[in-house]
Amino acid sequence: MGQQLNKIIKRKRRAAYLKRKKVAAKAAGQRGLVLPIVSAISAMIIEKAQARDEYLEARGATVPIPRCPICTLELAYPFREAGMHPECASESV
Repeated sequence: MGQQLNKIIKRKRRAAYLKRKKVAAKAAGQRGLVLPIVSAISAMIIEKAQARDEYLEARGATVPIPRCPICTLELAYPFREAGMHPECASESV
């Protein structure tokens, strides 16, 4: 059960990242801009996220990290009090 849930969370995390990347690339393309930083980051971030997931899976998480109820991604410390990401809050309205 736990491994299946982790796989679903990983899949949703990657899908959310790819969605944001596509939106940024589309907006830049419409304005005739090239985003080399987005290109470089997008090439590295998935590898880094996979490595982090493997590390945590092997080592075990120390404490459960709160997740956004809308996108199910981990909440960084500044968003934990609100209980969700600002962009998710605006999408849920």
